[in-house]
Amino acid sequence: SYAAMAIAIWTGLCYLTPLLSAYAADAKWGRAHTLLVAQCIFLVGMFCISVSTYFGVKYYDATHGLFWIGMVIVGVGFGGFKPTLSPLGADQFDAKHKQTAEEKA
Repeated sequence: SYAAMAIAIWTGLCYLTPLLSAYAADAKWGRAHTLLVAQCIFLVGMFCISVSTYFGVKYYDATHGLFWIGMVIVGVGFGGFKPTLSPLGADQFDAKHKQTAEEKA
């Protein structure tokens, strides 16, 4: 069905785009800049989704298209969060300091 296909494509996009953002974070921009760009992309996608709900059924074709464009943009932005936020927890731990390691255990 159409819904299952759309969800599968969106989920695949959410899980494949972290590969690109991990490369950008490690080799090009750095983690903080990549996270900032991903948040901006995510925000644009959420804005598109919000605008698509404003006009309702009167402009169904336009709002339906804008909704799916927003979903794709959200998927790309979401892919930027995964590889950049996870290592932030590991950065809080410094294995060289034994006292810090014991306190955080």
